Amino acid sequence: MRPSGCSTRPSRVASRAAGVPQRSAAAATSSARASAPNCRWSAHAAGIELLPEEYTQRLVAAEPESTAALPDGAGLVVLDSAVTEELEAEGWAKDRIRELQDARRAAGLEVSDRITVVLDVPEERRDWALAHRELIAGEILAVELELAEAPGDAVELGEGVRAAIAKA
Repeated sequence: MRPSGCSTRPSRVASRAAGVPQRSAAAATSSARASAPNCRWSAHAAGIELLPEEYTQRLVAAEPESTAALPDGAGLVVLDSAVTEELEAEGWAKDRIRELQDARRAAGLEVSDRITVVLDVPEERRDWALAHRELIAGEILAVELELAEAPGDAVELGEGVRAAIAKA
């Protein structure tokens, strides 16, 4: 039950009522009656109202490996762990940002220095670099971010990416 207030949305309950057939118990639902300050739960199976001692009400996670219970049975938190191509591309861009920041430090540049960058990206990640070009440039304070073949003095970043960094 909820610590304060009640939902009027029905939820499933498990019934252990004597004499209620299993198929009817599976169809049992509870409903909240949100009248007055105290909310009263009731459960019905096969058209019969069950007494509180005849059933157990519990929240059941559809995906337990990505679900956590809130305190006092107030609800569940479900984490969507699906990684879309868009999320993967954003993560790739943020990894490059971190590596470019490390390269800035290694080059002795000040945190506030504006820079120009030539980024040499493998063909299979070029679309990701283009999609997140503004994000990368903004985070590393690049006044110019060119996607092209980097010169020989370029530094190696991760995943086959090379970068040439200069003070603007």
